[in-house]
Amino acid sequence: MFIPLIGYPVGTSYSFIIKVTPNRIYVDSPNQIDKQTSVIITNASLSNLYGKVVDERGSLITFVAIPKKSFETVTIKGFKKKQSYYFIPLSPPYQELKLKVGQESYEIPPKI
Repeated sequence: MFIPLIGYPVGTSYSFIIKVTPNRIYVDSPNQIDKQTSVIITNASLSNLYGKVVDERGSLITFVAIPKKSFETVTIKGFKKKQSYYFIPLSPPYQELKLKVGQESYEIPPKI
C-alpha cells in the first residue's frame, strides 16, 4: 500500500514546529539547534495567517502569509542559543510566541 506524504511538514531535531489552530497555538521545540534552524509554521485555522518572525531586538527576520490549511518553512540563519526569537501572529491575533529550545511541547492561548 502506498501512502503519499504530500502536504505534511516533517520536522527534525533542529526545527521548531508551530501549529496554529482556531483556539490555540501548539509548539514542538527542537532538542538542539544549528546555525540554520528551521521554523515550520502550519496554519490549521479557517482563515489565512499573517505573522512575522523577529529577534529579541524586534528586528524582522521574515514576514509570513500562509493560506488556510497550508504551511511554510522559515530558516533562521545564524541562530544563536543565547538570543531570543519570537513568532508574532498578526492576523488572527494571538500572543507573541517565544521560540524556546529544549522545551517540551507547549501551547499558547488566543490573545484576550
